[in-house]
Amino acid sequence: MYGLCDCNNFFVSCERVFRPDLNGKPVVVLSNNDGCIIARSNEAKAAGIKMGQPLYQAQPLISRYDITIFSTNFTLYGDMSHRVMTTLRSLVPSTEATEKALEILSNNCADSKKGFMLMVEGSQIDSEGHANNAAGILEETRDFAQAVGAAMDFADRNPGTLVVVTADHETSGLSITSNKTDFTLSDSGIGYDFGTTGHTGIMVPVYLYGTGAEQINGIMDNTDLPKKLAELMRLK
Repeated sequence: MYGLCDCNNFFVSCERVFRPDLNGKPVVVLSNNDGCIIARSNEAKAAGIKMGQPLYQAQPLISRYDITIFSTNFTLYGDMSHRVMTTLRSLVPSTEATEKALEILSNNCADSKKGFMLMVEGSQIDSEGHANNAAGILEETRDFAQAVGAAMDFADRNPGTLVVVTADHETSGLSITSNKTDFTLSDSGIGYDFGTTGHTGIMVPVYLYGTGAEQINGIMDNTDLPKKLAELMRLK
């Protein structure tokens, strides 16, 4: 048995939890600074609202169809996302899901010379970053690390496997600071400071493990990484 769980138009759905009167009505959620539309209800999509469309360009449709607009509330979305993922994790741990996906793909490719690519996303790290929730970031990162461990174990058992761990951006501008200024103490404790509830331009690392890992290194534009991976996979 396979299960697929998808929270439809998640940001909109979160807002409707507290505004049930908006069920069945067109709703959109805006980006930071209310610049662009980043979430649309099905009714807003049917009205012609485009993903990522600047708000000023969508004003004629918003007026015509009486579309409700919300500014982003990442604290709310992060909390709701955490509840959803906690429930799912209690049913299917990410490690188990990763191992099962690797098993299925391996079996599917057993009789061919072609390999496969699997993406495992720790998406809730981003959500907890938007909410500036240090405890949530730590919990989600630990969970994601277990999934990475399962992939590394698979690579150890299957030569020719490359594990790539990276991100498409940093969220929240998190910095870890000392709680005390006396650095002669054996343990001064640490604190967590956030610079924003949005995304930042901080560089993200790329960790590689397995076959071909030594061929990708240095600082690069994030759009160059898939090109390098394609070269390793001998894809055009």
